[in-house]
Amino acid sequence: MVRSRPVIVIAGAVALLAVSISAGAADPISYRPRQDRYEFTLQPRYLASKTIDFDGGTSIDTDADLGFGFGFGYNFTNKIAMHLDWSWASANYKARIGTTDSGGISTTRQRPAERSTLPRSPST
Repeated sequence: MVRSRPVIVIAGAVALLAVSISAGAADPISYRPRQDRYEFTLQPRYLASKTIDFDGGTSIDTDADLGFGFGFGYNFTNKIAMHLDWSWASANYKARIGTTDSGGISTTRQRPAERSTLPRSPST
């Protein structure tokens, strides 16, 4: 059985929402201060497709794609916290490069593009 990724992501989000609502409904009056507590987040990511046109006939088309992310933080007080987030997504793109030295004929290149919020290490 083949399932599409958006359906799986939506079903997972609905399940997490249902669990969090039922957990909050168990004792809605209780208040827990945030001070001296850790936080952990799971983050679904969606990159929409987009076409960008430049001068001279050059353009780039990006495909839509799903990604993920997570975060970790610590609350020093109820209002001050430090948090680190990381996310990743990969989307294919097509770049059409307009050239003037080939009589106006354009070339098309295609390869996957990766996107991450963490800096990349220099290659050796």
